[in-house]
Amino acid sequence: MVLALTAPRPTTVLDHRFSPLRVTGTSLPAGWLATAKGIAFLLVALDYHEYLGAPFLPFVPGIDRLPAGAWHAALVISLVTGLVLLFSNLAVRTGSLLVGGTFLANLLADRVDYLNSTVWAAIVLILIGLHVDERSRVTMRVQFGLLYTGAFVGKVLDTDWHDGTFVADWRFDGARIYDQVAASVGETTLAVGVSWIVMAVEATLAVLFVRRRTAPTAAAIAAVFHTMPVLVNGLTFGIFYPALALSLITLVDPVPAERFDLRRGWRDPVVPLLLVIAYGSARVAKHLVIG
Repeated sequence: MVLALTAPRPTTVLDHRFSPLRVTGTSLPAGWLATAKGIAFLLVALDYHEYLGAPFLPFVPGIDRLPAGAWHAALVISLVTGLVLLFSNLAVRTGSLLVGGTFLANLLADRVDYLNSTVWAAIVLILIGLHVDERSRVTMRVQFGLLYTGAFVGKVLDTDWHDGTFVADWRFDGARIYDQVAASVGETTLAVGVSWIVMAVEATLAVLFVRRRTAPTAAAIAAVFHTMPVLVNGLTFGIFYPALALSLITLVDPVPAERFDLRRGWRDPVVPLLLVIAYGSARVAKHLVIG
């Protein structure tokens, strides 16, 4: 007797082959695909696609000589194509590369709308699109190392960070925790302390991220480090905080189950993807209600 072998049917919509929330069974590791989909969703949900436009004072000479209408149309077509390929799981690497490349090209063509947070999101998407094998994780670690090296060097060269001037003038208005500590130790002392702690953390992360064994530790430290401004005064620096948080998944890459199971918690990479979608949806709802 011959038994017919059939593939198990998806148990939920999240396990369907073309489900936008599916993160397994593609050419990308589950954590990398969850990161790509999460960042791409946020870029659209938070209206970053509205910055796509005609070249103006480009970083690359000659781009502004291209027909403005054709340039904008090319960006839109590239973005839409990338989103379809990524979220339908038809070609996830190509889709991630197109979405990231679209935003990076737009940034290089327009100095006025240049945003560091968007640069990070675009570069991560491009690196995910270029993923080949385990060596791609090295490239991602190096990118994190460059991020914190640049942040550290920039602060070291800025004297306002040495004496706490930058932190003292920063947006801490209404931050109860900061005000309470400043009242106890003195505002200048606190500002100087925070300045040097930030520089020390960034210098440490720059070293830890480039080493394979210490990268997971660096990811945990970075998650806590960047969460502090959010807790103190709600600053997310645009898309940077959620995009960075998602990017950290590529360094730890949790092992998924064969099917989505919410009970697995953080071990299933679709869980942070769901949280990001909830976050982005809440931001959109707030924008529609409050304006």
